[in-house]
Amino acid sequence: MKKIILLVVAILLLTGCNVKYEINITKDNIYEKVSLISENEVDNESITSYDIPILSFVDDIGSSDENVEIDGLEYYNLNKEYNGFNNLYLNYTFNWDNYLKSNIVNNSVSSFRIDKDDNQISIYTGSFIKAFEKSNGINNLEVVVNVSNDYDIITSNANSVVGNTLTWNITKDNYKNSPLNLTIKDKNINNNNNKPQINNNNHNNNENNNEIEVDNTRSIIIAVLSVILFLIVLGIIIVISKK
Repeated sequence: MKKIILLVVAILLLTGCNVKYEINITKDNIYEKVSLISENEVDNESITSYDIPILSFVDDIGSSDENVEIDGLEYYNLNKEYNGFNNLYLNYTFNWDNYLKSNIVNNSVSSFRIDKDDNQISIYTGSFIKAFEKSNGINNLEVVVNVSNDYDIITSNANSVVGNTLTWNITKDNYKNSPLNLTIKDKNINNNNNKPQINNNNHNNNENNNEIEVDNTRSIIIAVLSVILFLIVLGIIIVISKK
C-alpha cells in the first residue's frame, strides 16, 4: 500500500509571507482556515492552480505531482482576494475523526495527537519545524484557536488568551521549540454532575428539620408527664397527712 505525504506547505509558502492558521472548535466539528498574505502576485497565481486534498495521508492515488482531482477525495476550498496585498484563504470543516489527518497540520508540525473522551479534549503538537523548513520564506506564523462556549479552557501554553481565544506567535527565532498544547473541558457535563449534590443537600436539610421536630415533641410529652406525676404524688401526700 502506497502512502503519499502531500507537501502542502512547500506549495503554499513559496516566498516571504505571513500566515495565520485558525481553527474553531465545537462539540461536533473543527473549522480550519489558513490565511496567507503575500506581495508576490506570481506565487499566488501558481498557488491557486493547485487542488489541495484535505488529508495528508492518501493511499494508492498515484503521484502527488499530478494536479488532477481524484474521485472520492475531498479538497480544501480556496479563495483569493486582492486589496493592496494578495490574500489567499484555504478552509474546510472537519469532524473529530478526520481532523487528525489534516493536510495542513501534518505538514506543519513534527507530531500531532488528540486525546478525546466524553468531557475533555487535549490537543498536542510538536514544534512547527516543517512549516518553516519546507518553505522558502515564511516570515511569521500566527496560530489562533477559538473554543466554543460549551468548553472551559483547563490548560494551554498559548502566548495569549482572551476569553475563549488562544493565540500562539511563531517566528524564525522560536519555531524549533514551539509546540502547541491545549486541554479543554465540557462545562455542561460539570453542571449536570453538580445537580445531584444540590438535591442531596435539600434532602439532608429536610431530614434534619424532621429530627428537630421529633425532639421538640418528645420534650413536650416528658414535661406534661412530669407535671402529672408531681400532682399525683402531691395528692397522695395530702391524703396521708389528713389521716
